[in-house]
Amino acid sequence: MAHDTGGRGGRFRFPAFAPTRMMTPRPGERVDGRPIMVGLLCLALVGVGVLARTGIECLVGMAFPTGLWGLSAAGIRLAASLLGTAVTVVCVILWCRLREKRRYVRVGLSGRGIASECGIGALGGLILLAGAVGICTAGGGLDVMRGEHTPVGWVILFGLLFIVQGFSEELLFRAHLMAGLSGTCPLWGCVVINASLFSLLHLFNSGIGVISVINTFLFGVLMSLLVLRRGSIWMAGMVHAMWNFAEGCLFGGAVSGLHGAPSVLVTVVRVDAPAYRFLCGGSYGPEGGLAVTVVLSLGLLAVVLWPTKRTERDL
Repeated sequence: MAHDTGGRGGRFRFPAFAPTRMMTPRPGERVDGRPIMVGLLCLALVGVGVLARTGIECLVGMAFPTGLWGLSAAGIRLAASLLGTAVTVVCVILWCRLREKRRYVRVGLSGRGIASECGIGALGGLILLAGAVGICTAGGGLDVMRGEHTPVGWVILFGLLFIVQGFSEELLFRAHLMAGLSGTCPLWGCVVINASLFSLLHLFNSGIGVISVINTFLFGVLMSLLVLRRGSIWMAGMVHAMWNFAEGCLFGGAVSGLHGAPSVLVTVVRVDAPAYRFLCGGSYGPEGGLAVTVVLSLGLLAVVLWPTKRTERDL
């Protein structure tokens, strides 16, 4: 329930999760909002994206089997896979716009305050991931040190690729799936369904475990609430992108079990330390440990308690 904190006309609401324009179906749309249909369509779009990523990864891997310009073969394959997520971005936008007749605001691409939304999102993603790494380091599960001969050009390129990858998942799960369910499901149902499917599709990643599945679900919930709070995917997309970029390219860890990103820092794991598995996530990376559970829980609390100014997007 919303609670007015005062001011003229209840200008600020705390904490409010009223349907935004993104979550409000419009006349003339052709969205089949039944959960089973929206879910199946989401899986179909995932399949198209996986095929594209796999194809691009194989072609690039065969072209550069030993790496390229200081980047390892694993890094080349990871870059190709991230580039393939651009296909998902294009497919989701085209489907929502041309087939379902959604306006851009219904796809989470509101044109208001994009720069500030992205900037705050990037800072938030960095703070969250750095907090998790700090907990892992304090717990004795890993050490972080300066890397040598870091290919700066590759780091910048991977930053751009992680932005594409982060927004591809936000478009698919929060803009297409969650907003698509808004005509038939309550807000909590939209959040739970999209976060559940988001976490289940990470089951194919290397080193997955129970804690990593829970953390992925919490991350999906956090991104969903952030989208509901802001009325667009800009901030959530940059949180997602910066989280992955910081994890792989700043701290040198595995990104949801994936390795190969060029990194400014080097993370040295203490495999024999008790904290390595339960706190730091083992081979899956920090997302598989309780340190990420803590920071995501704090992030959820911050979003829920974040007072918001009533704007046109909230109407």
